[in-house]
Amino acid sequence: MSNTTRMIGKVSTSVGKNGSTYSATYLVAEHELHIYEPEIYDKALWAPGDCVVTSYTKEAAGPRWLVTINAAPREEGYGAFSTGNPNDFVEKSYDVSEVFFYASWWGVRKASTNDANSKLLNINGEPCGVGDFLFRNASKTNKGSADYSKSPFVTSGTELSTSIIDLPIRTMIYSCAFYSRNNINSFVGFTGVNGGFSSKCRPAEITPGKWKVIDQTLRNSKEKNGKVWVKVSRKMLLAPFNLKWDPDKNGGNWKW
Repeated sequence: MSNTTRMIGKVSTSVGKNGSTYSATYLVAEHELHIYEPEIYDKALWAPGDCVVTSYTKEAAGPRWLVTINAAPREEGYGAFSTGNPNDFVEKSYDVSEVFFYASWWGVRKASTNDANSKLLNINGEPCGVGDFLFRNASKTNKGSADYSKSPFVTSGTELSTSIIDLPIRTMIYSCAFYSRNNINSFVGFTGVNGGFSSKCRPAEITPGKWKVIDQTLRNSKEKNGKVWVKVSRKMLLAPFNLKWDPDKNGGNWKW
């Protein structure tokens, strides 16, 4: 929460043996109450540095409410270590990205001078000019057909539109981070295309084959009592349009 227009006074600071904590109080109307009730471990944008919400209280004040939010500096694994359950602390985010649709995914090439002189038909069925796209088996009388052997997508029953050859197409990246007590080595083999997601880590789109792994980071963390957790951070790329990633060409199907 970054809105300070309803804040009463300034952010207060308390200093103790475990460091500094911060609190802010807001006076809000009842119909705005849901806006000022944060999730625990949300980033506290009103506090200095990198702080997260640790608790909040609300108290009726006539027709309005006093909401006091408390925050503390973020610690590695803060949420998971406090609850004791890794499923209680999951970070999710979406970012805009692009997929470049290479000509080789259709098995096409650009026409040469010889191709133009031979009057081979381009992908639109017209006599080609130098630089036009040609299917691999184009001739003077037939434009030929696409060869999807190098396409990363499932092509059975799906035809890639030739209008997007050699163009970047907008899509999104889904990032998810969670904690686990499993051995860090048990996550090393995470690769490929989605079959399913765990209930707490699933994105908005859960159709099998829509997400491909593009990155995973693993990091061990230890609590003061000696318990070891592994933080698992994963990034996945969404197949654009109605396309699906082919697991046979993208490392198989993952096991979450």
